[in-house]
Amino acid sequence: IGRDRYCIKIPSTGPALNAAKILSSEGIPTLGTALFSLPQAIACSQAGMLYISPYYNAHDEPDTLWPNVEDPATQHPMSARIVQIIETYKRLYKETGKEQPLVKNASFISAKEAMAAGEMGCHSATISHTVLDQLAKLEYDGTKQPGEGTPKPVHVYKNAGPCPERLKKLANVDPLAAAEWDGKLASTDIDYLANGGAELTKAIEADPISTTRLADALKLFIGGEERSKAKVEEVLKQI
Repeated sequence: IGRDRYCIKIPSTGPALNAAKILSSEGIPTLGTALFSLPQAIACSQAGMLYISPYYNAHDEPDTLWPNVEDPATQHPMSARIVQIIETYKRLYKETGKEQPLVKNASFISAKEAMAAGEMGCHSATISHTVLDQLAKLEYDGTKQPGEGTPKPVHVYKNAGPCPERLKKLANVDPLAAAEWDGKLASTDIDYLANGGAELTKAIEADPISTTRLADALKLFIGGEERSKAKVEEVLKQI
């Protein structure tokens, strides 16, 4: 199986992204998962990853924590971070010519959120069967389209268009930020992978949303890994 046929999902933590950088240098595609913030996205770029997968909603208690808003692209608290990640990648490509990770948004609860991902500029998405069913049942009504539909360019960063006008207000706000946030976005001049990812760890710990949701995601991953391991071991016993 050629290396262009698979992609390894790696949690967006400092130590893990240092491993991803090694894999990238060997031509092995990687995807940064469990990603909730701009510092994590910048670190994934520094690791040379093919994809990132920002989580749009919290995995823990989605029914009680879900912000069920009418216009997710402008009203969902995670939208600002998604827009900032995409705009940062556009700028980095323009300044350096280096390929940036493609954005594969994930963790949608409604069809409206999945469609908002396209308007924000995400390049692909992970969509559950529940949301796919919701999308399949929708009837098209152009009069209710919140944003302007534009074709995606062949090269998403080289030929990237501007941020949609109605989303530009999200460029410098962060509804999910800690109360003491100084209003400054994460700097691309910081080496988030140095010293085992010390700066990324520091940035995650300074952001309550990233800290909580990353811990929840890792717990889910570890649980899934343990269940898979148990099933494999059970099969091996029968051989």
